[in-house]
Amino acid sequence: MSDKKRTVIVVDDEPNVLNAVRRTLRSLDINLVTLDNPYDAFALVKQQPHAVVADFRMSGMTGLRLLRLVKEISPTTVRILFTAFADTELVIDAVNKGEVFRFIRKPWDEIEFQEVILNAIEFHDVLKENQQLLATVRQQNDALREIEKQSPGIAKLPPQDEGGAFIIEPPELDEAMS
Repeated sequence: MSDKKRTVIVVDDEPNVLNAVRRTLRSLDINLVTLDNPYDAFALVKQQPHAVVADFRMSGMTGLRLLRLVKEISPTTVRILFTAFADTELVIDAVNKGEVFRFIRKPWDEIEFQEVILNAIEFHDVLKENQQLLATVRQQNDALREIEKQSPGIAKLPPQDEGGAFIIEPPELDEAMS
């Protein structure tokens, strides 16, 4: 998978659908990988693509099952489910459990499909940035704990007034004379 372009994997066991997906998304600046077998997606998912779109009804594995496994392998990969058979309860459940970012009904509106893909890529980038920021904060907290261990009290700030200014108490007269 290309590092420069955003990677989107689409899995559907119908060749005509994959051809239609390629036509719909060809104008986007993405690395589009189309697969007709859900099991072929696993090796690619380990490379953390930006998004995976899966058809709900495929031979061998449902799209929802595939997207649940994608979530385990690569939590920041955005998951999209599409199908011609809309089971509203299933879709609501999948979205509420965080297994699916969006649901697209077949046949899709081309502009809407493109927008969903672009939104998924943007969401992926935000998730990755948040993940990196969280790692930085954890490293900084670890460093601060280590500094505090070596010099107890060094990381504590004096009290502040309502305006945020530090309140510094003058040393006791006895301490100053010692």
